[in-house]
Amino acid sequence: PWTYSSDMFTPIKGKRLENLLHALPVNIALLNKAGIIEFTNHSWNKFAVENFGDSSKVGVGASYFQVCDDSELEGLDAMQGIRKVLKGELDFFTLEYPCHSPDKNRWFILSVNPVKDSEGGAVVSHVNITDQVEAEVKIRNLTLAIEQSFSSVMFTDKHGKIEYVNSMFEKTSGYSLKEIMGKTPNFLKSGKHHSAFYMSLWENIASGKEHRSEVCNKSKSGELYWEDQSITPIRDDEGDITHYLSVQF
Repeated sequence: PWTYSSDMFTPIKGKRLENLLHALPVNIALLNKAGIIEFTNHSWNKFAVENFGDSSKVGVGASYFQVCDDSELEGLDAMQGIRKVLKGELDFFTLEYPCHSPDKNRWFILSVNPVKDSEGGAVVSHVNITDQVEAEVKIRNLTLAIEQSFSSVMFTDKHGKIEYVNSMFEKTSGYSLKEIMGKTPNFLKSGKHHSAFYMSLWENIASGKEHRSEVCNKSKSGELYWEDQSITPIRDDEGDITHYLSVQF
């Protein structure tokens, strides 16, 4: 097997290291022990110009503590975290915060890591996580909508094994998600449908078609109940079926 040792690599330093930092798409600044900015990369400077008109307020020679002090409530938390890293009281510090522009809501993660050499100081970076936050909000809203739906919702893998049911399904069927997780929906069979009914259902959804029908299910208590059912195949980016979504109402 291939092995390596530290002797095989030349340490990156000087102009080469500076160019590397400028090439990164992350906003990066170096603070000294007093919190004064000693270095900023191109991404940091570009963000400063776009948001403050110039980079002098958050550029080399400026106090980052003053920058935090001029910010909103998150600035106080950031300042306290940075101070603790500089004093060696924290190994690192992170903070997720909003930084909205006039035309767009944005979120960032602030990371502060100590510089472990004789001069000390800390590296501060800001990463734009807006896409991630917006995706999480969409997922959260979708989850709330499904949970609060008046229709029974079931989510299975491609083999029909249950991965999720909503609250209405639990209420209607009498089964909790914990009881049926990993099982197929066979426990709902009422005996009112011939095997050909279920074979046709599986043939339709396995071929990628949506299946609609009226179905009679049996609850945990043994009560029979009729529902309109829609089962939709869910495909991945390659077009392969990975899951099925069943909605009963």
